[in-house]
Amino acid sequence: MSSPPKVGGMKLHDAVVPDLAAGLYRITSDVAVSEGSTSLAAPPSQETFLDVFAPRFVLDPDEIADCYPPPGGLGAFQERLPHIALGRRALPWSRRIDDTDQLGDTPWMALLLLKESEATITQGPLSAVLPPGVVTELNNVDPISGDPTVTGLTVNSIDTFRTILPTRAEMSLLTHVRQVNLADTAFAGDDDDGWFSVVVSNRLPLVEQTADEQNYLACLVSLEARDDVFDTQSLQAAPALVLLYAWQFTSSGQGGTFEALAESLDVAPFGTPPGGDEVLDDAGRLPVRNTDHDGETTPAHYRGPLLGLTSDAPVSSADDISLAAASTLGRLLGAADGRFLREMVDWHRRAEAEIRAELEADEIAGRVTLTAEPALTVAKLQQHLVESMDVSGLAIAKMGQITLVEADQ
Repeated sequence: MSSPPKVGGMKLHDAVVPDLAAGLYRITSDVAVSEGSTSLAAPPSQETFLDVFAPRFVLDPDEIADCYPPPGGLGAFQERLPHIALGRRALPWSRRIDDTDQLGDTPWMALLLLKESEATITQGPLSAVLPPGVVTELNNVDPISGDPTVTGLTVNSIDTFRTILPTRAEMSLLTHVRQVNLADTAFAGDDDDGWFSVVVSNRLPLVEQTADEQNYLACLVSLEARDDVFDTQSLQAAPALVLLYAWQFTSSGQGGTFEALAESLDVAPFGTPPGGDEVLDDAGRLPVRNTDHDGETTPAHYRGPLLGLTSDAPVSSADDISLAAASTLGRLLGAADGRFLREMVDWHRRAEAEIRAELEADEIAGRVTLTAEPALTVAKLQQHLVESMDVSGLAIAKMGQITLVEADQ
């Protein structure tokens, strides 16, 4: 596939179609045996089966990377189309609508947006939710084990169904793949490749002028083996569909978006109560109680990193914990970042190897101070340095003693 985009960039792809759609395949192998120009009796043909698996009747929450609008959200969402991001890049194309679209770019799932009053959701055996002909076709495409319990979605009005169901051509336009840089995504800790498939709805969550808000259901449905649903004009009633995943949100006239949240932020200095007495000192510091490692509590002061200093205000004092708090926060963030920890360990190992080579190549007498401390293993020493985030010096184990070498950087 293509190389990852740069940080801050994104690559869009129309589709990622797998070589084999999900289903059961029969593999037959034959061997031709000959001696010179003479053909010999061949062994019997060998037959085996290959099952290409993909989610079918329900999506596990782990398959969902993100949803918009957020589940349970309340806000002005009517200017953007709802969509769902899936962790697997080829998932929307892993199955097919019918046999004529085995390796086509038409996805087998669609995102339908419905008002809560427009939909009926039921749960039961597959044979009770879908028509018998559809169940037979599904079983022909990929044999079904037993009669699994599924969730069904039925649109209450056939007119609404005709309006919101995308055509086959529109389904391809409403589904795409995004490739992002792992260092530039909120899913860096949960995703391993930076690829996401995105399914978009074709309906905006509008709010009627006579109402303050409107409850909506975003429903990801399966259209596998459902070529029958696209001829909506011949349908007398909306057919039941398998509901793969759904979430609810409320669209209103205001709030809910990042822009609205940013505009409503309290920009007063940290520690300034709304309408109350000023509690900050001349340096903009807030009186707090500091508890040390021994459990002893003493008075202290803290100032936020975004508050500028005045010319006559002291930069710090003995009871100022601002820098200590920033240092602790940085260490905790570093310890929570797996990639950063790996790079720190690699850095220590490279630096240790360079120092070892230098010490072995040159006499160290007079250049370093040997301690009388018991020997520590290099692995334990590296772990200690990573945990303390102390990069001001390097330490290595040599000849049963600890040799301290101050680093230039």
